[in-house]
Amino acid sequence: LPSGGDPYEPWEKLKPGSEEYEAYKEERVDVLWKAVERCIPDVRDRVEFSIIGSPLAHEAFLRRDRGTYGMAWAAGSSAPESGLLGNVLPFPFPNLKTPVDGLLRCGDSCFPCIGTPS
Repeated sequence: LPSGGDPYEPWEKLKPGSEEYEAYKEERVDVLWKAVERCIPDVRDRVEFSIIGSPLAHEAFLRRDRGTYGMAWAAGSSAPESGLLGNVLPFPFPNLKTPVDGLLRCGDSCFPCIGTPS
């Protein structure tokens, strides 16, 4: 479930673990399943392990405000420490290097970004 981009309002009235919460997670993830099934019709039969995320899970376990993740700077501006990416990408993420020798950045707000949404 792309919980970082899912509207928060429908989730905030739900209680994690409740029947309503679990049903809504299934409803939201079905969109992704159907998209993947267009290329891999039996994907659900092939999956051995699956966890459905939600903005509430991201909020609780990742300490993300309203379950969001990713960029945290104003649109149209380059990220701090974007390095050479600032000249290539329109809204570059910071690169992995920091001013501290041997200390590298990682995570959803660094290039190459968030990867595969949960």
